[in-house]
Amino acid sequence: MHGRLLVCILAAMFWFWSAGIVSAQPPGQQGGPPPAVVVVASVASGEMVEEREFVGTAYFQETSLVASEVSGRVLEVHFEQGDRVRRGDKLVTMDGVLKSKDLLSRRAQREEVLAELSRVSRELDRMQRLYEQNTVAEQEYEKVKFLASALERRAESLAADISRIQEELRMLVILAPFDGVVLSRKSNLGEWLSSGSPVAELARYDVVDILVNVPVDVALGLELGQVVRGSAAGRELEGRVQAVVPRGDVGSRTFPVKVRLPNEHGLLEGMEVRMYLPTGQRHEGLTVPRDAVVPSPMGQVIFLVREGQAKMVPVTVLGFARDTAGIEAQDVAPGDQVVVKGQERLRDGQPVRVVE
Repeated sequence: MHGRLLVCILAAMFWFWSAGIVSAQPPGQQGGPPPAVVVVASVASGEMVEEREFVGTAYFQETSLVASEVSGRVLEVHFEQGDRVRRGDKLVTMDGVLKSKDLLSRRAQREEVLAELSRVSRELDRMQRLYEQNTVAEQEYEKVKFLASALERRAESLAADISRIQEELRMLVILAPFDGVVLSRKSNLGEWLSSGSPVAELARYDVVDILVNVPVDVALGLELGQVVRGSAAGRELEGRVQAVVPRGDVGSRTFPVKVRLPNEHGLLEGMEVRMYLPTGQRHEGLTVPRDAVVPSPMGQVIFLVREGQAKMVPVTVLGFARDTAGIEAQDVAPGDQVVVKGQERLRDGQPVRVVE
């Protein structure tokens, strides 16, 4: 009884399958897997200058150890480490009481000298008339004349002292010499500063230098002012070659190259920066975006899109110029559509759907 029922069930299933009512494939997979979604770019041709990636370090283009020009006690410190300051901003104010009193004393002395000089000048005029009339001896006339000259020199000396003290009073307020950022604070409230004592270390933040050590062939191929590109912290950078330092490291046989650029992205000193520098090698032929080239068991390959399907093509990479790869390949022509995104799991002959 049970055997006869099992035979009937199997016969019914065979009939439904042969009639196409039951699919041989699981639901949702009729017609094979869905097309892979990809992004494409065009294959180009032309000359490509090969570039290599080098790791450099960012340095502030200019740093300054701001120091006191006169002696004095610190009354106020107007900044903290890490503050950004503008040129002319106050950094430190020092006590000027003693210098102010010295200034008052010199002014009083000069007023006394000028008053005495006025009296002696009148006496000199009188003595000159008498001397011309031969009523006084030449010695008496010369004595008054010498005294007037000495008072004039004393007045000039006091005027110079007053000007110097006024300048020293101005120097008691230490100002930022340029727009910058405070790297370190070197003065504290109540501290006595001698002339030349540092109060802060400042750095210009609007310009940075990238120092990169490169092989001699790359160093010799660079020109001053040449535009080069790089990246740091996910940001694209562009600068100019400022200098190729003609003294290399004996151990590594590399030479420092300095690239200067505006600090539009707020780079910090010591940051790692990747610079793409030309090696001098030039390649003529096909070029594709660097992301189009992927590794495979058979070597480097690209995927072209032809008639709605992916076609895997082995390539020989001639070199890289940052985001571009120079290649040699058969059955590839300028204008072909090459996959630049979505090719990680792509298979040769797999249907694809191109998106923007």
